[in-house]
Amino acid sequence: QDAIIAIEDVRFYSHNGIDPKRIIGSLFSNLRTGSTQGGSTITTQLIKMRLLSSEQTYKRKLQEAYLAIQLEKQYKKVQILEAYLNTVPLGGSNYGVKAAAQDYFGKELSELTLRECAMLAGIPQSPYAYNPRLNMYSRNNMELTDKRTNSVLLQMYKNGFINEEQYERALGEKVFILEHSPVK
Repeated sequence: QDAIIAIEDVRFYSHNGIDPKRIIGSLFSNLRTGSTQGGSTITTQLIKMRLLSSEQTYKRKLQEAYLAIQLEKQYKKVQILEAYLNTVPLGGSNYGVKAAAQDYFGKELSELTLRECAMLAGIPQSPYAYNPRLNMYSRNNMELTDKRTNSVLLQMYKNGFINEEQYERALGEKVFILEHSPVK
């Protein structure tokens, strides 16, 4: 949970579904680049996954923001986070952290190391690009997944979710990714 919050929405517990600081930052970035990216929260991502299309338009972003505020009025943060963690795409046919933990590592959530948690938390930004099994065994590009994992760990450290000792230990940790899914 901490890894996802640190990398996806560090102010998750303090906003009402939308994060004005992120929205303003992404607005300025979008004006410079012509893009319609960024500014989303865990709540808005959940709305997009469950209710809306993934089209990148300002109309959809406004709908997403309105629905996120309404969702936060109806549900507790823990319920929203749980729904997100159970449905987020994590590469291949993995939806939700429990499925991904079993598929990539052959482990239950409670058995995951800090680095494995950070690896899973890094995947939602680009599930295909950061897929650890594909990067380890098919693409020979594990550096991409490792770099993203290290970014998650850095955000966890910077935002007080882990201490320096935990951060340094996780940076050096080796992760074993199953070549084939144990789930049939």
